[in-house]
Amino acid sequence: MEQTYFDRIDENDNLLGGTASYGEIHGQGLWHRGVHVIIYTPDRHIIMQKRAPSLKYHPDEIEISVGGGVDAGETPEQAIRREVTEELGIDLAAGEVRYIGKTKSNHRTKTQINRVFIYNYSVCLPHERIKFLLDQNETTAAFLISEKELRRALKVHRIKNMGKISSQYAYWKRLLDSI
Repeated sequence: MEQTYFDRIDENDNLLGGTASYGEIHGQGLWHRGVHVIIYTPDRHIIMQKRAPSLKYHPDEIEISVGGGVDAGETPEQAIRREVTEELGIDLAAGEVRYIGKTKSNHRTKTQINRVFIYNYSVCLPHERIKFLLDQNETTAAFLISEKELRRALKVHRIKNMGKISSQYAYWKRLLDSI
């Protein structure tokens, strides 16, 4: 697997110059940039994905749409378009996503320190554009769920027959409220 590098930033999201590897970023708790997009249809069905069990961050959990890190030299919009293609096999055109805000997150897992500014986006796609081509190293399942069903699932932190939703419930609700 190829090593991923991120631009180094400070706690105010200013570029510091230089890059750091994934391991350095999460091992030392360095600030970096990430992206997340909520993808939905005109009739308000939201794409969900089940993350691969081999991933270091939220393995085998369900997330709303797509997210990931902003690689060194990338803009957040370039990163979200790359991540959607990698994880779901859906290509988005430049300018097709709508920026909805930025979230500052600073938390620990059992093995990592994650200090990240997440650039949040949304995109509305017609059903005929949604044809999943999954990379099993990233995503083991993808599906559509109605907004009503998703709001209910967020309350119990699970989607029946699919598994646990990753533990950022308030964040997922904010994204859902933005569409």
